[in-house]
Amino acid sequence: MTRILVLPGFSAHNQVWLEKISVGLESLGEVIAIPWQHWQADQTPADWQETELKRIEARIGNKPIVIVAKSIGTFLAARLLGNFGDQVEKLVLCGLPLNDIDSEQHPVYRHLEKLSPNKVLVLQNNHDPHGSDGQVRKLFQKLNLKHQVTTCEGDTHEYIYPHHIVSFLEK
Repeated sequence: MTRILVLPGFSAHNQVWLEKISVGLESLGEVIAIPWQHWQADQTPADWQETELKRIEARIGNKPIVIVAKSIGTFLAARLLGNFGDQVEKLVLCGLPLNDIDSEQHPVYRHLEKLSPNKVLVLQNNHDPHGSDGQVRKLFQKLNLKHQVTTCEGDTHEYIYPHHIVSFLEK
């Protein structure tokens, strides 16, 4: 049975995305939805990413995994590829938040090279205020990545596209 790890965006309103996407993926396998711990806290610890990565790594273990991620979840997914790239069967990235991440950290997406382009789906709204499809294409070109960016019409950072994701994962 396929295991599907779902990583949401940073803020608590992404709980809705996490739930909708997770429900849409249930027919494909075991869904491991990761709500961020800071959603329940008064403030976000400075080391929240490291804490979450350890928690996620424990869930991944040494078994194959598919990752579906949105926003900051895409950044953590790219970081996970650094250590677990050989276990990741497919990767779906929705809305890379390039405007929210220090440009010095953008090269973390270079870890995508561990997966062949046909194993990666990148969905980016053309007018996403957190980073447009054009910005993502420029970054991929700069990092010499051959992965395609699928442009979605939109001027938000919402990525409720379960049909795109399911269709890709069923291939």
